[in-house]
Amino acid sequence: MTVSSNVFVVFDKYHKKNIKSSTRAARSAGVQHCKEHVITLTTPIPSRDVVLNVAHNKEQLIEMITEELLDRTTSVNIGDTVIKHQAIVPQLLAAHALTGCDTVGCYFGIGKIKTVKVLKAGYKLNSIGQPEAQHETIIREATQFIAACYGEKVGPNDSMSDIRYGHWISSMGRKSAASVHQLKTLPPTSEAFVENVKRAHFQACIWRSALTGEAPDMDPLENGWVSDDDFGVLRPVTLPPQTEIAPAAVMKLIQCGCLSETPCSTERCGCVAGQMSCSAFCRCRAEIRTCRNRWTLLKQRIEDANDSDEDESNDEDDSDD
Repeated sequence: MTVSSNVFVVFDKYHKKNIKSSTRAARSAGVQHCKEHVITLTTPIPSRDVVLNVAHNKEQLIEMITEELLDRTTSVNIGDTVIKHQAIVPQLLAAHALTGCDTVGCYFGIGKIKTVKVLKAGYKLNSIGQPEAQHETIIREATQFIAACYGEKVGPNDSMSDIRYGHWISSMGRKSAASVHQLKTLPPTSEAFVENVKRAHFQACIWRSALTGEAPDMDPLENGWVSDDDFGVLRPVTLPPQTEIAPAAVMKLIQCGCLSETPCSTERCGCVAGQMSCSAFCRCRAEIRTCRNRWTLLKQRIEDANDSDEDESNDEDDSDD
């Protein structure tokens, strides 16, 4: 085997507002108070979180590694690896994006080993990552693939919610009551799944365009993200606007009791911790004047934007008359 004498070290650079900005913001949560350090080969290195989540510290680490590359290298024969797995190589980008990456949420209990097994079983993802692909085709392929990851088969008209229900029913007979009631072990609902597939498709399109040097003409705001101008980031859309996360009877059981001067501003708020907006059942009543839940504020902005679009549409219809 021929070992190259070249060593390539690649560091990612991100603009302030991009599809990974919410992930980076989450990583830095709780470390804003950390100090900037002087990092060299001869000084004690702070903890990993302090280094990687404080921008100045991370920049120093990158500069240090760049200047002092290690002599030891590890090599993998990529050619042999491609030949060994050539049947699934064309599907890897789409499969990696769909089952979870930095910009796309993963599914609990569905790892990359399971993903590769499903690929080897013959499931295809030919549309994800192809800008010209039809939305319905993308969703159908993704539904069949993720259903297989959960060990479920898909009927011709089955949605992800149907698969979620079927998986729950089948789990009732296989598992103890304690494990059955862990909702995170179930497939997502159709509404949440579609938004995640949009993000996976967008990310795969970006990856596939790397060899052409031309990014696809796609807007992340139309592919599963929403702009959060208050924090300067793009946040994933967990559910389409106006979609209830649960029946009203269930929502009555989920409420926070925040009483501080700035209620719902930290992870201590049950709604914030669950990444959902507050409701009229909460102590704060989800009032924009007092509630500081970022998900409540984001929901309100989305609703205001939709109302504005509807008003403009109505104005255009009136002018046509």
